[in-house]
Amino acid sequence: MIGPLVYGDGDRRILLLHGISSNANGWWRLGPDLAAAGFTVVAPDLRAHGRSPAVTDYSIEAYRDDVLGLGSGWDVVLGHSLGGSIAVVCQATDPGWARSLVLEDPALVLVSTPEVMQWLLQDYRSPIDIETIRAAYPEWHPNDVTAKVEALRQAGPHVVEPTMQAFEAVDL
Repeated sequence: MIGPLVYGDGDRRILLLHGISSNANGWWRLGPDLAAAGFTVVAPDLRAHGRSPAVTDYSIEAYRDDVLGLGSGWDVVLGHSLGGSIAVVCQATDPGWARSLVLEDPALVLVSTPEVMQWLLQDYRSPIDIETIRAAYPEWHPNDVTAKVEALRQAGPHVVEPTMQAFEAVDL
């Protein structure tokens, strides 16, 4: 993983783990808000997402090891979707890793059916540009649209498909 985004320098530490085909920039609003509330906020790009380099190992153990490499003793870890799965595995591996977990739509049981894969890859079927994403998600803030376009371009089907295949047998 490339160095994470860091917001603030508070005494309490929170780790934000994004979902599949997203990146650390998706926390653009929450990161500064949590920093203003006294947290040091750390938001990494998970393996092969965002600015992180390409990889060949998409196993949950590989994702886990990357995240455990960011340290232990977090006051709070917030994991969205894939990030929620990783948070659960990190906590099970090291019970002192986090004092509290917040799981937003965690992917605790992954079944890589054709329908699920089709749903996960739907944004890649259209042009990945501001206009297309804004039309698909008209209620989103412009910064969310920009972050999604960037994330989709960085972590395409070449990341989504092998991650889903590697996690297919995961039942947390």
